[in-house]
Amino acid sequence: MIIEESLPEQFKNTAFHPSVFVYAWKRSSLDKLLEEIMASNVAVSGGEAWLIEGEQTFRIIPLKNGDKTILDWKVKRKDGEDWYDFVERSVNESLEIISGANLEKKVNSSTGNKIRYHFDFAAEK
Repeated sequence: MIIEESLPEQFKNTAFHPSVFVYAWKRSSLDKLLEEIMASNVAVSGGEAWLIEGEQTFRIIPLKNGDKTILDWKVKRKDGEDWYDFVERSVNESLEIISGANLEKKVNSSTGNKIRYHFDFAAEK
């Protein structure tokens, strides 16, 4: 099963959706999205921040101080870790990484609204 197929319509409708099974969301919708993902017993195995310009995605994000950044991460299941513990940890770590990066505050105001977060999901085998 492709996990993205089972996403609730409300999350699909608010996502940047450039191709089949590829979705990315604004920061403001992530708490509810990841809460739903966790309740569905799905883990976040990684993610990326994207800058959206029209239908194009860019991983390099220009900051207002002149620097550029790339935000991506992986979350791996630990040996012997219970699946639900991994699900919960993966969601919490992802939110901590996104919050810690604070990209929306580090970019120009015109760029902040163009940032989306894409996730790789994993289901228990």
